Amino acid sequence: MTWTDERLDDLNRNVEALRDDLNRNVEALREEIKALRVEMQVEFRAINARFDSMQRSMLWMMGTMLVVVASILASAKL
Repeated sequence: MTWTDERLDDLNRNVEALRDDLNRNVEALREEIKALRVEMQVEFRAINARFDSMQRSMLWMMGTMLVVVASILASAKL
């Protein structure tokens, strides 16, 4: 087979079409990644808020336990 100018032009058009498809797919992938990052940031904020809430609850419970233990010890010495 010989590579005529017409066949080379066809090959060039096919390569350009593939490049254009690849560029569109890469751009679509970039947009999906951006959306995923935004979604992950929102979820991480929600998780951090839950951890903060849990930590506050644990500190409150520890404070309450200390008061109870101190009250028991104080009443036992009387």
